[in-house]
Amino acid sequence: MAEKKFLDFIVPTKNRWHLLETTLLSFLAQTNKNFNLLIVDNSDEQRQELLAQKLLEKYKNTLSIKYYKTGELNMLDNWNKGYQLSDADYCYLVTDKIVLDSRAVEIFEQGTKDYPDTNLFLFSISGETNWHKEESKKLISLTLEDMSHFFNACWGSELKAFLKRDFKNKLIKQYGKIIHFVGGDVDEVYLALMNSVTYTAINYNIIQQRNNMVGSVGRSGEYGGNIYKRYLQDHHLDYDNLYPYAPVNIANNWNGMYNDLFATAKLCNYPCDKNQINKVNYIIGLYISLIQFQRLYQVSNSNDFLKLHNYIEENNLQFHPEINNCFRYYANHYTIHDFRIPVKKEHTHNKFSPLLEKIFSVKKENGKKIIRCLGFKLYIKR
Repeated sequence: MAEKKFLDFIVPTKNRWHLLETTLLSFLAQTNKNFNLLIVDNSDEQRQELLAQKLLEKYKNTLSIKYYKTGELNMLDNWNKGYQLSDADYCYLVTDKIVLDSRAVEIFEQGTKDYPDTNLFLFSISGETNWHKEESKKLISLTLEDMSHFFNACWGSELKAFLKRDFKNKLIKQYGKIIHFVGGDVDEVYLALMNSVTYTAINYNIIQQRNNMVGSVGRSGEYGGNIYKRYLQDHHLDYDNLYPYAPVNIANNWNGMYNDLFATAKLCNYPCDKNQINKVNYIIGLYISLIQFQRLYQVSNSNDFLKLHNYIEENNLQFHPEINNCFRYYANHYTIHDFRIPVKKEHTHNKFSPLLEKIFSVKKENGKKIIRCLGFKLYIKR
C-alpha cells in the first residue's frame, strides 16, 4: 500500500497501457519524489490487463502507486472517480499520453510553500516566471475577450489545474463531481476559477511531450473518427448538437472550450454568457482552428464553415477588416493567389487544378462579387 504523500497524480487510463510506461518513466525521473500515482484503470481488454500487471510489478519498488480497477465507466466518470479517490493534500490529473518535465513536482511544491492558502495552481506559458497571485475574475474576463488568454494561462499544465484537497472536496460536495461537460480537460479549471477569488500561477511548462496523435479522443473528434464516435455513444451525446452553449454549435475542440465555459457558468450561476464575448476574435479563432484541422486531416468540414458564415452574417460582421484579412491570408496560403486583384470565374478552369477548383470559386450574389475559398465567402466590397 502506497504511503500518503503531499500530491496525488491522478492517472486515468483505458486500454492504453502501451502508452503509459513512457508516462511512468517521466514520474521516475522527478527530482522530488513526494507524490503518489493514483492509477484509475478502466481497461476492458485482456491484453491490456496483462500489460498492466507487468508494469505495476516492474515499478512497484521505484514508484509509489495506488492502483484502482474500475471498468464499465465512460471516460469522464473514470476521471471523476480519480478525483473522488484522491486524499493527498493536492491533486492533479495527468492523462496517460503525457510526459512530465522532471522538475514538475519540485516547482509545484515550492509554490505550495510560498502560497499555502491557495486552492488553485496553474502552470502558464506566459507571464511571470515566479509563483504569483492572479485574480480569477480577470482571467475569465480576458477569456471572453480572446480564448488564447485562457489557453496561455494553463497550457503549461495541459489545460488542467492543481487543486487543494479541501477545495476539491468542497467542489464535489457542492456540484456532485469535478468534470461535468464534453471537453473534460478545461472543466475543472473553469469550475475552480468560478469558485475562487484568486489563483496562483507560474510561467513554466511542465508538459515535456504529448502523444496527441495516438488514440486521442480530442484529435479523433476533429475529423469525426471512430474513437470519438464511441466517446459520444458512451456519454449519450449527439454530434450534431454537441456544443449548445457555444455561440455556434460546431464540434471543434477550440469551440468546445467556449461551450464548457458557458455551461460551467450556468452550473455555477456565474455572470458569464456568450453575449459577452469578443465576436471578432471568436470568429477568427474558430476559423483558423477549422482550417488547421482541415489541412492536417484532409477532411471536409464545409457544413461547419457554413454555420460560421451564417453567424458572421447574423452579426453583420461580413465586412469587418480583421475577419476579411484573416480569410484572405489563409486563401492566399492555399491558392497562392492575391485576392486584391479581381478574379474572373472562367480563370478557375484555366489556372487552377481540379482540386483547387473545389476550394476556390467566384460568383455574384445580389450584385456583389463573392470569392469562395475553403467553403467560406470572402466579400469584395465595392
